[in-house]
Amino acid sequence: MASSVPQGQAIRRRIIHAGMDFGTAYSSISYVIPDSDGHIDPGRCRLLFSNVYLSEGNMVQTRIPKGDSTEDDYDGGWIKLFKLSLLHSDDLPKGIRASRILDISNKEREALDLSAADATAIYFQGLLGQFLHTLSLMLGHQELAQHDVEITVTVPGIWPVDARRRLYQALQPAITAHANVRLARNFVPEGEATAIALLSEPSRTGNFWGQRFEKGDTVVICDCGGGTTDSVAYKVTSAQPLIVEEISPGKCIFAGGVLVDEAFLQLVKSKTKEATPMRTRNNLTDNDYQDFVDEIWERIKERHSIDAPRREVSLPRKFLGSRATRPKMTFSADDINSVFDPVVGKILNLLESEIANVGRATGNGPKHVVVAGGFGRSRYLQLKIAQKVESLSPSTLTNWYTDQDGWASVCRGAVLHAIQAHALSMEPGVQIDGRASGESYGVDHRTDGFMYWLIHQGDVLSTTGPNRRTLPPDALRRDTNGRLFVNMYRQTEPGARVELFDCIVLTAVGEPPSMAFDFRWVGGEMSFVLVYGDNSQVPFIRQNCYDF
Repeated sequence: MASSVPQGQAIRRRIIHAGMDFGTAYSSISYVIPDSDGHIDPGRCRLLFSNVYLSEGNMVQTRIPKGDSTEDDYDGGWIKLFKLSLLHSDDLPKGIRASRILDISNKEREALDLSAADATAIYFQGLLGQFLHTLSLMLGHQELAQHDVEITVTVPGIWPVDARRRLYQALQPAITAHANVRLARNFVPEGEATAIALLSEPSRTGNFWGQRFEKGDTVVICDCGGGTTDSVAYKVTSAQPLIVEEISPGKCIFAGGVLVDEAFLQLVKSKTKEATPMRTRNNLTDNDYQDFVDEIWERIKERHSIDAPRREVSLPRKFLGSRATRPKMTFSADDINSVFDPVVGKILNLLESEIANVGRATGNGPKHVVVAGGFGRSRYLQLKIAQKVESLSPSTLTNWYTDQDGWASVCRGAVLHAIQAHALSMEPGVQIDGRASGESYGVDHRTDGFMYWLIHQGDVLSTTGPNRRTLPPDALRRDTNGRLFVNMYRQTEPGARVELFDCIVLTAVGEPPSMAFDFRWVGGEMSFVLVYGDNSQVPFIRQNCYDF
């Protein structure tokens, strides 16, 4: 049979877009398969059901085994929390650096001669293998081979560049093992991915929880995960189609379910002193405590409410001993509240600042505050947020999710972000038209050294551009070789130290034209080019200024 493709014309391969939420405690993959024309229906986005290292479901634990886990009765222990260790210790707050659970996990991982990147690579290899196996079963091996698979990965907004680079490098070995699989060029902030997913829900595009969006409405999205909580506030600039822009820079703090887990573990250890003889207690290992916590805590964490009744749980046999005074361990509401409150308090402070930002920008409180993420399913957290929002902005509606929609929103949002970037969607979802800069950028004058700020923190820049800022001629210098260069400075927040961010060396020969910086969003990160005239680009290289 003759080919329907004209001779010499390349066949355009269809792309299966996938989004991965690489979480501190749980991870997930969402994906969408294009139709025969390569178009994508966002409503057909699916959540991967997988079994990775004996963790089964749509959300699988982020862990790798210490030994051979091929047998179903494996009990050799697990390496966890390696996502946090992708960051340099100086980038972690003191409370997390001092974490007993993280310290144990790091030592166990290092005893196996594995770095955090190594552990990430092993985990991703298992998760990716499950995903490709599922696609092969659905499409058939030959049909799958006719597709490219592009995976968009999300990261917390607080992650520095070096941590993102380590994650990217850790994912590469599994990616390069498959000819038709690739990583998307840029990471997507978890908070933005959550917002895209929840505001683009096909059953309620243009409205939210029964409330129609109108131009000027505002919404705060709060994604509460295992290690971090991301928040972002948006203003609706168009209701049909739904277009939004950030009101202020998205925020991210280290506050999540993992820290609550550790606090509960410490509570159990404290109560064990009351319930168990010293001889028995001295024989208990860290794994014994962790196994007990794993057995009882997840159910309590999700369902505990502010005025919950006392809970009694049976102690494991190892905890009883021959002279155990109490066969059960009792937890009052205050006991459990004290486990939650330090972390919940940080999240409430974050929300208070977001609501204040909305008020300063619009004169009113947000129309919606939306709670999502795995830790966002905690009933206690939901009720505390509702109380806080009611006290700050009584007219604001607080919305949360009790199913997996909110938990899986990060990976689904990564998929939607990718298909928007490729303009493949048959149904446009929410469009993010502007992002607020999280930092200030400027250049200094050659003559007096004063700073000329091109962008101030909080300035909203178009996601499609242009965002041109004229370069003062006085900012240009010449190095010892006669090359023109300009120093770019950055300030991470008002009052912070101004630091040298980049040294831009012009490579074109001749008298420079009148130039401007055109700032652009690449994923959720700021980038720029130098332009002149009708947007022609000025060639340049980046070089450490101390080379001059």
